[in-house]
Amino acid sequence: MASRPVAEGEAPLRLVVALHFGEVTYGNIGSVDRVDFTVIGPAVNLVSRIEAIAKARDLPLIVSDDFARAYGYCSQLPSLGAFELRGLEQSRRIVRAGGVKAGQTAL
Repeated sequence: MASRPVAEGEAPLRLVVALHFGEVTYGNIGSVDRVDFTVIGPAVNLVSRIEAIAKARDLPLIVSDDFARAYGYCSQLPSLGAFELRGLEQSRRIVRAGGVKAGQTAL
């Protein structure tokens, strides 16, 4: 991973990416005074919960089992286990991206 120089007293940039595969609704949402282009729906809520797991574990890239399965990586990526996620009835299996060996196709 490339790093950039950090000025004295400046916190290093920390990037976390969470990926999930699911349906969303997107478009302009708001009022006449303020309109935002955004996405909403259960898949957005789920990936937000997954992103919180990545932050808590200091993992730069994390994916849902749905994403790993949809793109054929489910058996190649190490599982972090099943997690009870706020607002969801069933636990979800989360996998750590970056576990693919050199020479294999990565996400």
